[in-house]
Amino acid sequence: MRSEASMLQSGSSSSAALVIGSSGGLGSALVAALVDDHRFGCVYALSRSPRPQTAPNCVSLTADPLDPGSVETALKQVAHPLTRVIVTTGMLHDDLQSPEKSWRALDTQPLSRSFMINSIAPILAL
Repeated sequence: MRSEASMLQSGSSSSAALVIGSSGGLGSALVAALVDDHRFGCVYALSRSPRPQTAPNCVSLTADPLDPGSVETALKQVAHPLTRVIVTTGMLHDDLQSPEKSWRALDTQPLSRSFMINSIAPILAL
């Protein structure tokens, strides 16, 4: 990857796009499309488990959505004005929790974790 400074010096657009949730299927497809879009000099790909980016105008960022401090730290690396932010994150279930099948199965801890991943972390990134 080229440095962000060299991207700007080479005459690329100074606007940038940020894809939050860039390692999933939808997120990685959007990153690929934005990298090819001449309107964006830089594309930031934010994920908790990033994939290596091979495009010279793409910067990979890592953050844990359950740790607001890591989101803030990752976003401090954004050096271009963002003109597009796309959120593709979402979690229904994972190894730690499964979907509720009844309102009786609702529990504060899993709900809080889901809200943090699906709502609060993306809002904090904005």
